[in-house]
Amino acid sequence: MSGMIDHILTQDGFDVPVTVDSHGDQIEGSPVAMKCKFRYVTGTEKGVNKEALIGIDAIIWRDADASIQEGSIMKIDDKFWRVERLVKARKLSGDTVEFLKAYVQKYKI
Repeated sequence: MSGMIDHILTQDGFDVPVTVDSHGDQIEGSPVAMKCKFRYVTGTEKGVNKEALIGIDAIIWRDADASIQEGSIMKIDDKFWRVERLVKARKLSGDTVEFLKAYVQKYKI
């Protein structure tokens, strides 16, 4: 499917399935390759838009068909990121999801 932001989804990353064992330890599953756009959120941006970016370290854009949700884990440049908030972007005149915008925090497995 050709999406609105396919041309900027040039960075490589991985969706990382995580399960919890009987001892409560997190177990990293087999990563699944994906394309995205990744950008750190700067201190300046946090100062301007405090409420929306509180506790957020970066933003990751994904294709509308990506199977992620709040709580999903992604790995980019050998760092793990947890989706704290997920926005499904739509055009003003429609209901079709054009792309996903994930507000993420650094995460450790």
